[in-house]
Amino acid sequence: MKEKTINDIIANGRWNWYGEGDNMNETKKEIEFKQFCSRMWIDNCDENNYPGATTYTEDEYTSKYKNYLTERFNKDNGLVTNGT
Repeated sequence: MKEKTINDIIANGRWNWYGEGDNMNETKKEIEFKQFCSRMWIDNCDENNYPGATTYTEDEYTSKYKNYLTERFNKDNGLVTNGT
């Protein structure tokens, strides 16, 4: 029997990071998009962390800005950038 290497374990593992992958039918792109949206939402929370600011839950943010997030995800290949 072949001894498992750490790379074998990683490649064949069923990971559940931050609740992602609960639905095993999700594609890698769908999971990456959800993670991208979470990072963008956190950035938005940081930028709007002052009295009187309009704030959103993650679901509200993702729903309200879905078109923008999709466009940015495709443009920036899933990387959160400073908008340049």
